[in-house]
Amino acid sequence: GRRLAGEMIYEEYKILADLSGGLIATLPFEGSFFSEDVGELAMKYMQRNPRVKPENVLRCFKGIEAFAVSEIAGLLQVAGLHGGGSPAMETITMMMRYDVEKLKNISKYLFGIKSKLKRYERPTVTPRKQLEKFRKAMKGKKLEK
Repeated sequence: GRRLAGEMIYEEYKILADLSGGLIATLPFEGSFFSEDVGELAMKYMQRNPRVKPENVLRCFKGIEAFAVSEIAGLLQVAGLHGGGSPAMETITMMMRYDVEKLKNISKYLFGIKSKLKRYERPTVTPRKQLEKFRKAMKGKKLEK
């Protein structure tokens, strides 16, 4: 879940840009919508659905603008990808939780390579258990040297 969300962040921004069009990058300054000279005309062009106030449409587009094309938008995109750790590290962490050999047996059974399969129950893994497993592996590496 978290890995997929991180990798799909740019796809999410693409969808956001597709839905909002170029308007998020070309909106006039907010003050223009409330100026005596052009405010009424600017609000007229923000009107989409007659049941939705143009002020609310403007708020929506300004919110999308903040996510997609503001000074901080690039930071948000990179943080979305690497904020919880890089996708590569997420993959490593996920693979540590699985007994790959036992999972291979499931595939062999499903594809007719093995005729019998013992029931597989993935053990619950807590962060504490992962840390213990990691420390044990690190001790083994120190002994190898």
